[in-house]
Amino acid sequence: MPGDATAYFANPVVVFTGGITSLNVDGFSLGTSTIINTSGNIYHWQAFGNAYSSEKYSGAADFATGVYYGNGINNRNITDMPFQPDFVAVKANSATAGAFRTSAAVGDLTSSFGATAEAAGQIKALSANGFQVGTSTISNASGVLYGWFAFKQSANFVVGSYAGSASAQQIATGFWPDSVWVKNTTAVGAVQHPSTLAGDNTQAFLNVANSAGMITGFTATGFSVGTNASANTSGATYRYAAWRVPPNGSLTVGFVDNAGTPIATPSFGFPNRPMISNCTESVGTFGSSSQRIRIANMSANDRWSLALEATDGPLATWSNSGNTQQFDFNDIFGTQSGCSDGSDGDDLAGKLRIEPSTMTLAAQNGCSTSGISLGSDANYNEGIADSLTLLTAGAGTNIECYWDMYNMTMRQTVPGLQAPDTYSLDLTLTVTSF
Repeated sequence: MPGDATAYFANPVVVFTGGITSLNVDGFSLGTSTIINTSGNIYHWQAFGNAYSSEKYSGAADFATGVYYGNGINNRNITDMPFQPDFVAVKANSATAGAFRTSAAVGDLTSSFGATAEAAGQIKALSANGFQVGTSTISNASGVLYGWFAFKQSANFVVGSYAGSASAQQIATGFWPDSVWVKNTTAVGAVQHPSTLAGDNTQAFLNVANSAGMITGFTATGFSVGTNASANTSGATYRYAAWRVPPNGSLTVGFVDNAGTPIATPSFGFPNRPMISNCTESVGTFGSSSQRIRIANMSANDRWSLALEATDGPLATWSNSGNTQQFDFNDIFGTQSGCSDGSDGDDLAGKLRIEPSTMTLAAQNGCSTSGISLGSDANYNEGIADSLTLLTAGAGTNIECYWDMYNMTMRQTVPGLQAPDTYSLDLTLTVTSF
């Protein structure tokens, strides 16, 4: 709507001034209306940018806005967009409530934002380049100005329907949403849950307080609903629309404690042992419940791999603090593998084996480990296996999620008569998208 004009979605009142007074290059401006700017109140907002403009013939290929004057003629086509919409909402500049229609609706039926059942004659159909309206005053009263906005389904927006069950259930959207709108097809008001709203809280489009048991949370693949009639009554049909902010983060790996606090200098060890004449194997763990390896994928790419290698490369060794004593980590030579020096770049024996099959891998709440495979148990072998894969995420793995891995078994073969001391070997984790 042009100028200083703000509309209610659900309440049948005229647009008002002093609310959202302008849309700016980097946000929006507020007036002094107590509806949207009361001192001390918390407000949640959602904004969509780069809308297609029929005046400039430019903008998004999946989001458009516009206005039209009603003429009261049935089957009128509004054809101002460069795509076939899956969601259209209209609101008159008069004392009528707003309404919306999705491509999941059947027949000539439109949903109200208020506590009104689906009705005919409003937004009658969605077409190849717009939508069709009937004669209802909701969408086409003669001489009345209407504002509309429309979305096309994409990687960041979906619409659908689901059947109420009166038992908590999950609704699939294919991504982790940032905003979900839900409307019962009967005379129950529409509700919405933005990602900025914490916990089991849902906002109504009508002027009522937040409530629980409706849209109860988001997951990596959709949203959950409780048992409130606004979102999940047995036998009812519900229309929904879900948006996400396009992923624009990165793929990272780091170390955290069991509370998720980053750890700057993690360390993992093997048990103390005396000097032993024979070549022996020492067993330790990489990662623990208090020192977890966290992989976070906030990018749009679902495929990645995690590998572990010696920080100083294949010529690195286990060394004491003065670097006067060493043994190897990647020499598999010997009747007992790792117990003799082979034809590598040093004269040291020793072999490190990692066993990804033993690790614990846990997804954050709402995410899944589906699509992530564990690497093969393997030995480091100079020049052949300098880097070993711990995890591989394939197509369909959740994005905008994180996973913690820990308790992976490591086995180090220590040469006979190795001098007692404290030895260290720096290792580097690398996560790579592909």
